Amino acid sequence: MTKSNKYTGVYFNELQNGDKAYYITYKDGEGKMKRVKIGLHSAGVREAFCKQKRDEVLNSQRLGEEPPAIVIRKKSTALKFEEVWTKYIDNKAMVERMRRDLKGRYARYMAPLLGDIPVSSMTKDHLKKFRDDVQKIVNAKNSNGKAVLSARSVDMMVSAIGTAFNYWNSTLLNDKDKIPNPVPSLRADDRQHVSKQEIQKRDIRRERFLKRDEIQLLKDAVSDIPLIKLFVALSLSTGARLGSVILIQKAHIDMETRTITLINSKAGGSRYSGFINNDLFTLLQETLPTLKPYHHVVSHDGNLITDRIVQRPLQRIINNLFNVGLDIRDTANRVVIHTIRHTFASHLAIAGTPIITIKSLLDHKDIATTMRYAKLMPDAGSDAVRGLNL
Repeated sequence: MTKSNKYTGVYFNELQNGDKAYYITYKDGEGKMKRVKIGLHSAGVREAFCKQKRDEVLNSQRLGEEPPAIVIRKKSTALKFEEVWTKYIDNKAMVERMRRDLKGRYARYMAPLLGDIPVSSMTKDHLKKFRDDVQKIVNAKNSNGKAVLSARSVDMMVSAIGTAFNYWNSTLLNDKDKIPNPVPSLRADDRQHVSKQEIQKRDIRRERFLKRDEIQLLKDAVSDIPLIKLFVALSLSTGARLGSVILIQKAHIDMETRTITLINSKAGGSRYSGFINNDLFTLLQETLPTLKPYHHVVSHDGNLITDRIVQRPLQRIINNLFNVGLDIRDTANRVVIHTIRHTFASHLAIAGTPIITIKSLLDHKDIATTMRYAKLMPDAGSDAVRGLNL
């Protein structure tokens, strides 16, 4: 462990991947030396920030108060879902119509049933009960005989709840302060106990992918925005999710083998391999020499950026290119940033890539998720049938 040359009680470790882990030390009320991890360089932590955190602890001790870390942990046990949701809906980058829609759904359905539940104790059982209670509204009919709320709408709310948990955790520097997300447990429980027909009924599928001329339109539209241009190139070459692309560091890229180590931002940080196509290779040749090993590739200064830095300008460009006149709720036809991932997989399928290979490249845990692309694969049987002329 290396001691800071600037600040007392601040230390750091050089990690094998080129990153740095920062710590502070101080004596507790009994005179025992304590060491607390503050965070990683890749997450934006710097020595000055560590000094600030150490000063907070020392000031609290002088005033006879509990150290901030203890206060944070106590607060997390009393933290209500209302607060988690409010932070997400007020700060997460998204189309404003969607924000208004989610705010309305929260007020009508989520707040009465989930708003006051402490997030530290929220489980899949709370979400199952929420879904069951809201399902009663789904079954209600208006005067025209039309369902007030569809099953897919209910599942959209569950997904939004999970996203709110993830957003809250993404804003925290200390992993110990993160709150468990109950939605993955609900999804796992569904796979065991809910029929495929019910899952398909609730599931929201984005069928849209970009054709080759549309891909070129997108590339042309971002060609003068270096950060967005690099993000699009990485996404088209790897098929990785937005969160995974943002996490890519220079140390993750091997130009000799033309591979990228990707971190699955949706599956707890598991790692898998992506590959570098010719367009991306040329772009990285220009970009990588200016970066240090632990620098993030999609960034302004090597530091980790938030999703919104990419989301806001890129979704605006996408809307102008592909979504003019489409309803915000038309998930099957609207193009979003995640559509780039579908585009990557869809063109692999069209090219005849084996479905098991596509599964590996997307890092899907379940082959059933990948099978949506099977219908795009070349069907040798179709030519045989046409040739029968019956």
